[in-house]
Amino acid sequence: MEGKGPQLPRKKLKRHFVLIVILIALALTLGGEIIGELILLPISLLIPEDDGGIRFLLEYLLFIGIDIAVIVYCALFDKDVFRSFLGARRGGGRGNTAKCLALGLLIGFVMNGVCILAAWLHGDIDFSVGRFEPVYLICALLCVFVQSCAEELITRGYMMGALRDRYPVWVVIAVNAFFFGALHLTNPGITVLSFLSVVLIGVAL
Repeated sequence: MEGKGPQLPRKKLKRHFVLIVILIALALTLGGEIIGELILLPISLLIPEDDGGIRFLLEYLLFIGIDIAVIVYCALFDKDVFRSFLGARRGGGRGNTAKCLALGLLIGFVMNGVCILAAWLHGDIDFSVGRFEPVYLICALLCVFVQSCAEELITRGYMMGALRDRYPVWVVIAVNAFFFGALHLTNPGITVLSFLSVVLIGVAL
């Protein structure tokens, strides 16, 4: 039809309908957790039950299954979204770049650092200089990085990439932010205020 602009393929439109995208994102999240548990099962069986430090790290490393699930799904079934991860979107659109990736990593590092500082000031965590272990700290940073990547890939990566070709940007951001908030509903001590705070952070991100 004239006057309506280029039409997207019907198959792509169906796959990128908001409810379908939400269901796929949920399936990737739950399926990814199962994948992560299966990957880490041999390691967890070797860790003593009373080794809370390592088990704490494994809880973050568990999210590697979500990273794998999102990347594999997009590579096989949603190649336009996958290309946006690599910086080579079809039609000349720009995806990620080395500069943007480095900037994102820096911002993420600063944000995680601020959260850790706030938790320390609030008394939620404790650091002891006498028992400071650099190797454990590096492992902790890597495990948190894996967990952060999983949230970014599922929300700002897959969901935004799938929805932005069909919906206005404000709809894409709203759906993305509320799903991001929903991912944190199982957090210990979650409240209405903290949920709304996470949603607002999702909007900002």
